[in-house]
Amino acid sequence: NNSSTTLLNNNSSFTGVYTETTGFNSILITVLSDQNGGIQLVFSDDGTTSSFVYNYTYYANQQYINKVETIKKYYKIIFTNNSGVNQTSFSLNLRLWFPPWDLFQSIVS
Repeated sequence: NNSSTTLLNNNSSFTGVYTETTGFNSILITVLSDQNGGIQLVFSDDGTTSSFVYNYTYYANQQYINKVETIKKYYKIIFTNNSGVNQTSFSLNLRLWFPPWDLFQSIVS
């Protein structure tokens, strides 16, 4: 699973599990937390070894929404609370996505 609402202490991470992307063209990421953090979207050819990583910065209390193209057969997410403070709210959701970009735009607008 690559979604979580479990609160993270400072310098703690949530690490998802490799999930196959076959049949999907993108991943929809949403995050909401009361603390800053780091987001890593990790891709793999075999579901074991990382082959490519996107790094993003999350800013506290901002609704983060990102749609990322699937570039490998597997993906997982890592979110690190690097704020200096324990979280009191946290929601991380990922889902595989296949509709065209204009449908995504209508959902987040």
